[in-house]
Amino acid sequence: MKYAIAIASVFLIASCATPYAKYSWASGTGYSSSQLGDKVFSVSFQGDGSTDIQRAKDFALLRSAEISWQHRCSHFIILGSSQQVTQSTVTTPKTTSTNYYSGVAQTTTSGGYTYSIAAPSTSNTIMCFSEKPEGFSYSVDFIMKSLKTKYNL
Repeated sequence: MKYAIAIASVFLIASCATPYAKYSWASGTGYSSSQLGDKVFSVSFQGDGSTDIQRAKDFALLRSAEISWQHRCSHFIILGSSQQVTQSTVTTPKTTSTNYYSGVAQTTTSGGYTYSIAAPSTSNTIMCFSEKPEGFSYSVDFIMKSLKTKYNL
């Protein structure tokens, strides 16, 4: 029974999607950004074990569009991008209990299960523009609308 509860807990945690929110030290997840120059920004998103890499990339892209919009830009380009996945493991405590009833002892051991957790993060260095530049660029309005729709934000 304890094994079933432990497995159900892992699936319950895994089913929770990382929210689109400012980085929180408490959860270790969320977006952050900093200005590197005139209309140049570093934008990052850190997910947790329930976040897939595509969601982390999309949230960094959405935040890039929002930063561009806040600086009155209509388009942005990605100057550089990086992704990584931090691997960690968690082992549940192992417990042993012995029950004695009518001259019969029964010992039960539970726990001691190890789970692997992969937490993705992605970072973009962007430059935003008040008009569409030559070559490929992202439309701020299009990215915000499409990704907010995709994730029901």
